Formats: sequence, C-alpha cells, structure tokens
Amino acid sequence: MEDHSLEKIRKAVFVRQKTLAQIYEKYGRLALAEYVKTWKAQPLEPANPVVGYLEKALERIYGKGLAAPAAEQFSKNGLVSTIDHHGLFGHPFFLNSNLIFSLKTDIKFLPVLSTSGVSLNNSSWPGCLVLTDPKRGRLVKLSFFSDDQKTGTVFKSLKITPDRLAQVLARISGLDFLALEQKKQLQGLLNKVFKQADFGNFSDQACVISHEIWKTVFPSAPQLVYFPLEDLVGEIIEDTVCKDPGHILYKLLFTKEGWGLAEKHFNGVRGAFGGGRGSFLFWGLDEKGRRYAFVRQGSSLFGENASLGLEPEQIAAALRAREIYPTSLMCFLVLLYYQITCIGGFNQTTWLTEIKNKFAVLLAEAGEKEVSLSVARAETGNFAEGSLAILKNTGSYFKASALDLYLKNISHASLRQLSNKITLAQSIEAELPEIYRIAVPERERDKELMALSLDKILESNGLKEVLAGF
Repeated sequence: MEDHSLEKIRKAVFVRQKTLAQIYEKYGRLALAEYVKTWKAQPLEPANPVVGYLEKALERIYGKGLAAPAAEQFSKNGLVSTIDHHGLFGHPFFLNSNLIFSLKTDIKFLPVLSTSGVSLNNSSWPGCLVLTDPKRGRLVKLSFFSDDQKTGTVFKSLKITPDRLAQVLARISGLDFLALEQKKQLQGLLNKVFKQADFGNFSDQACVISHEIWKTVFPSAPQLVYFPLEDLVGEIIEDTVCKDPGHILYKLLFTKEGWGLAEKHFNGVRGAFGGGRGSFLFWGLDEKGRRYAFVRQGSSLFGENASLGLEPEQIAAALRAREIYPTSLMCFLVLLYYQITCIGGFNQTTWLTEIKNKFAVLLAEAGEKEVSLSVARAETGNFAEGSLAILKNTGSYFKASALDLYLKNISHASLRQLSNKITLAQSIEAELPEIYRIAVPERERDKELMALSLDKILESNGLKEVLAGF
C-alpha cells in the first residue's frame, strides 16, 4: 500500500518538473525495457556535418576502429545522451542513466556527450571513482585530485599523474570493508584502464577510462563512448559557424540583431543566462581553470578581469586556446539546429523543451521558417534518469555504483532481465529523494520528505518485492 509521503514527494517534484510529470503520467505503467522502445529519434541527413565532427573527435580518442561504426550508428538514429557529467564513469547517477540507454536493442554503442564544464568538486565527483562502504552505508570517493585542484573545471584540468594513481591504489589497500581479493581486483582494474589512457589532459583521459571501466563491468553491453559536449560544439562553432555569416547561429553570436533576439527569448530561462545566473553564450576560464560568467555590453563580453570581443576571429581563437567554452544554452542551440536527438534527465527534459520552443519562435522571427519547423519537431522528452541498479546490504537498499556491480559480479544480462519487471514509475519514484533536493529550494523543503529513505519508497511502491527476486 502506498505511503502518503510518496504521494507528497511526487506532488512536490512534479509541480516543478512539468515534463517529468507528463512522462510519468503517460508511460509510468510500462516496464523500463518497454518504455525505452517508445523513444523517438530521426536519422540524420547524409550531409549533416555533426556526423563528421563526431567521427573525427572519436577517432582522436578511441581510434578509427571504434569511431567509424559509432559515427555510422549516430547518423542512422541521431541519438545521444546528454545526461552525464564528464569524468570518471561509475557514479550511481550516470550508471543508471546509461544502463537505461543500453536497454535500446538496436544499438552497439552508447554515445554520450557529457558536460565537462562542471568543477571537480561537483556533487557527481567527476574526478573520483566511487564505491559503497556497506559498514557505514555511504559512498566512498577515490579521488585522483588534490583539494587545491577541485575548484577547476573538468574542461581544463590537467591529467591524472602516475603518482596520483599510486596514491589511490594505496588507499584501496587500506579500505577495511573490502576483502583482500576485492582489493586486488580493483587495483588490477585501475592499472589496466590507466594504461589505455595516455593523454595530456584529464578530459581526454576520462573518455577512455570511462569507456574501459564500462566495458570491463559489462562486456556484453553496447560500448559506452564518452566525449565532452563542449569540445564537440566548440569545434563546430569555431570551424563552421564562425566562417559562415549566413548561418543563423553566426547572427546570434556576432550581430546586434542576434544579441537582441538571444536576450529577448532566453534571458532568465533555465540553462541560459540572466537573473544572476548563467553566462552569456560562453563561460570564461581563469588561469586555474575555474569558470566565470560573462555579461554582454555592446559588442563585447565582460567577466571578472577579462573582456572578449564578440567577433568571429576572437571567439574562434579563445575556443581554440580553451580560454572559453560554450554554455549549456549554446550547446543545445547547436544540437537543436543540427537535429540531434538528446536523451535527458529530469531537469533537461523540462528546460531543453523550453529552450526548443523559444528557439523555434526566435528562428521564425529571424526569417528561418524551415529551420524553425524542424526545431519545433525535435524530440526532447526521451528520459533516462531513473533507477535500475539497486542492491541490498544488511537489510537496507542502496543505489549501486559501477564498482559495486563489478565487485559483486552483477551482469548486464541480469539487469536487462530486471528492466522487464521494474516499471518506469517505480524507477522514477526511487529517484525522487535526490530530485527533491535539487528541484526544491532549501527554504521550501519539508523535513519529512528530506528524511524519506530509499527503503521506505521501495516498500511503498512495490519495488522492494520486485528486487527481492533479483
């Protein structure tokens, strides 16, 4: 029988996350595996330049043997996940989103354009590997960065050095909740994946380390292919948009009319700028890799002690030097323009839908009626941020990390079987405590709902009974 607290937290979240509420209402009764079959995407036109940009980017990181077939799949369905924060794969947030993505039966790759503009001290811990300490009931961070580095962005972080790897390997030896064989298993995994990741910066390293961890934990699953969203979009802006004065995105970036349209339609919108948050189309980076916001004054951007002209040559040079990177708004305007279909989480499905609608109106106002209609048709409701990998320890349930599954030898096939028994509604409900903390401002939070445990939800919505047979 459903507890009143589950209904209460549902209402508190759904009133703030309208698109998530609609997805829950329309598809909640479907099993997760069945829900994934409802996702909509469209093949890309043969001349779509994003395919070529992606293939070139993947070839640099993974080699041609992976890049060519991954790009070919991408061209056939235009589908990528934009849920993850770029970093070392394995946090329960992103483990579950990619497990749900992997339920799609007609793919061999999971292309993930992950956000590298987050700092190393973000709550998703992008510079760490994580596993659960069953003795204390909490996630343990195996951090590869010192505290003084953690205010910098993943986008501009230096590489993980051998001495930092050695420190993490030594820390694993001291974990009192692991058996000796488990410690050796983890250390062997890290030594193996780091040999594959000989790159000059952390962002590139994280692509390969994450790919290799997923492949080791789930050898029979579609291959996880990480690449930073900002790098791909930045290259498109630098190499295509900045060179084409007839491109509508050129007009938005480099003309008075375009700046007026951007501010008219996106000021104050979540994921954009204005109202004391966000940055005007690009973020700036200081000498320590920390990001700062830009505001537009006339034809220039100003932020902290820096200024930058909104001119093609200056923007292209700053992108090339990694002194700036495109904001979420700019990234999604590029993806929408080129008809890329994004798989999103609870926030993205709401605010990307809003950005899409406003972009379509902007394009129509700018005389780009054909592009406006194409953007308006874009699918922004493919959702993959529920729960699937849930384990039990001494009576209590917890969201598993990739390393938890690795140490317990949980297979992808078994999780796929479980996805036929868990409904989308149950999967979303298991995420509600985390979503509540993000969606509801601190001053408005209810103490009862803040204390709502995963065990209580699983008991209330019937998922505990489903998991008992797992």
